[in-house]
Amino acid sequence: MGSAAKRRRSEAQRTEQRRVFIAKHDGVCHLCRTLVGPETLPPTHPMSATRDHVLPRPHRRKGENVEIRLAHRLCNQLRGNAPIYAVLAPEVYRLALDEAMLRLQG
Repeated sequence: MGSAAKRRRSEAQRTEQRRVFIAKHDGVCHLCRTLVGPETLPPTHPMSATRDHVLPRPHRRKGENVEIRLAHRLCNQLRGNAPIYAVLAPEVYRLALDEAMLRLQG
């Protein structure tokens, strides 16, 4: 099998894994509580699905369990390394998403 075929297969596997992860979390971003874009969105799109570590690496102890939730790329970036108790109100994330989408359209 050529490298191009391997890339296509691995991309298909990643897309399927993304689809399963999105479905497992009912397609809802845990930060802004709105629907995440489809698994076919490019990874750089603000509405694309990302895995958000509830307790970011800097706040975890070695060997501590890792809880991962679904989040929009933009919401995840806005949260950064803030601990879950310091997360902004869902409305703040939604406003940032609306502004990002307007910039993409304009």
